[in-house]
Amino acid sequence: MRRTMPTLLLVALMALSLTACNREPKPDHKGVFIVVGGEIMEISTVNVETEFTEEGFAINSFHGEPKVRMRGSDYYFILYGDYKPTDYTKFDERPNRRYEQSSTATFTADLTTGGIKGEPEMQKVKCTRVLGPGIYVLTVQQGQAALHFPIEKLE
Repeated sequence: MRRTMPTLLLVALMALSLTACNREPKPDHKGVFIVVGGEIMEISTVNVETEFTEEGFAINSFHGEPKVRMRGSDYYFILYGDYKPTDYTKFDERPNRRYEQSSTATFTADLTTGGIKGEPEMQKVKCTRVLGPGIYVLTVQQGQAALHFPIEKLE
């Protein structure tokens, strides 16, 4: 009987710790990340420049390729630190530059933001709309700066 009580207590504590444990991937340092199929990847920023047309319209663009390429529609972002999502837009691929697609509405209204259990400095950001292939840029505010994080959705 004496051994049964500590054993039962140990089993109960193990079961409690397993149910309380959050198994979703989490970054180990501050930044902006994407989780695709249970795999977490950090996203690098790009410098988005604003050009003006002769008519006075602003066009955002950046050089280079997104370093994160992904397949599928089951993904979400993790913002770890003082970040606030402000925009999610599609960019056209043109030679040497990527231009914000002016014919498509922004997908910002399709973003949902929530906390991650036990992680007060982390936010989970998910796009509720299924988006087609293309280059998308998540813009976040950090203090007074706007930071731009591109991804390429392959299918």
